[in-house]
Amino acid sequence: MGNLMGWTAPAPTNVTMRHTADMPVAHQHAAMTRLTGMKSYVREIGPSAEKLIDLHFRTGKNPTRTAKNAICLRSLTDQYPSERVEAACEKAITVGKHSAKTVQGILASGLDIMDDGSSDFDEPPEPQANVRDVSYFASLLQTKRGGDGNV
Repeated sequence: MGNLMGWTAPAPTNVTMRHTADMPVAHQHAAMTRLTGMKSYVREIGPSAEKLIDLHFRTGKNPTRTAKNAICLRSLTDQYPSERVEAACEKAITVGKHSAKTVQGILASGLDIMDDGSSDFDEPPEPQANVRDVSYFASLLQTKRGGDGNV
């Protein structure tokens, strides 16, 4: 009879993953249990959304939570344009928080449309008159310590 329990069918080599909306309902539910299915579910948002789902799965190793995050990301496109959701996913990856809740917070606060502001800080700040330097604090320490001069 042979070892029928250990046999698996060879994986097809030339089959591409179809979009889950094109699949029968039973297959849609099964696709959301695999990482490739979850990534294809958010593919229309953009590559950062796919990367966010990938990182969420790899850090948490919980397919159910990752599937819920994928569904939540997709539902955010009903409220916000896909470009904003994609930008928010990119910000969330940069911050190191790989969840749809973080993306939702970024979108709600408008951080996805803000500039990084790096051009504002190219010049050093102007010196202020009310800012005290090291010599002021050295003199204070000197009087409190009894004049040892070691700051």
